[in-house]
Amino acid sequence: MRRLTLLGVAALAMGSAGCANRGQQPPGGVIDKTPPHVNKVNPESGSVRQRVGAVQFGFTKVVSDAPASGQLNRYFLISPTDGEPRVNWHRNRIDVRPRHGFRPNTAYSVTLLPGLADVRGNVMTQGASTVFSTGDSLPRFGIIGSIFDWLAERPANGALIEAISRPDSVVYLAAPDSLGQFSIGPFGPGRYTVIGYVDRNNNRALDPGELWDSTTVLITRNRPTVELLAITRDTIPPRMSAISRDDSVTLRVTFDRALDPAMPLTAALFRVQRA
Repeated sequence: MRRLTLLGVAALAMGSAGCANRGQQPPGGVIDKTPPHVNKVNPESGSVRQRVGAVQFGFTKVVSDAPASGQLNRYFLISPTDGEPRVNWHRNRIDVRPRHGFRPNTAYSVTLLPGLADVRGNVMTQGASTVFSTGDSLPRFGIIGSIFDWLAERPANGALIEAISRPDSVVYLAAPDSLGQFSIGPFGPGRYTVIGYVDRNNNRALDPGELWDSTTVLITRNRPTVELLAITRDTIPPRMSAISRDDSVTLRVTFDRALDPAMPLTAALFRVQRA
């Protein structure tokens, strides 16, 4: 009886060890460093008359439901937006829907941003998107452009673009690529306010101190192109922070913030007097 008990304990220990190793990399096996990629999106881009409850993104392998930067819904943009999207994780598939569902007779752009990873931490460097309509056709207009960090003289990393239709205030969203280029739409003709900002805290709202720029476009027959120069804007004027002498006839004046590049600098703006 004692021997049978010991054999049973040994068998349980071996079974537990096998369960503990399940899902782990086999000893001496090849380490998988390949990130997942999207192999299917439904509805397909360009489709119309869609009666869909959610957009489905399929992946080549299981993706993590606990991404490194925030929650899963931060990796998806639905345009036009009605708030934070609803996201459901299904191992190698993610379903995305607007907070209040897809509206009839509306064109949508749904975008997966780069950054998701598999369970081993292999990060996707590319995203995916689909454009479809719940109505009979897709609008042919949109806005293309670029956004730059004016002070740093480089593309604005982590930026978000909003196009707000006037006067009904429907908000369309897009994220620029690594070069600051973006395309937002599709939508119909009309007047739109375009706002671009560097979303430092990833809350999808323009907060005090964040870099931003805006412009207004009127769309009639063509897709307009805009350039946004993001910079911190406030009501405090620039002040001189330092003065140095370059040579016997030149003084260099440094300000505590960037100056308006459109403002002409003339000698009449300065006065030099004896101390």
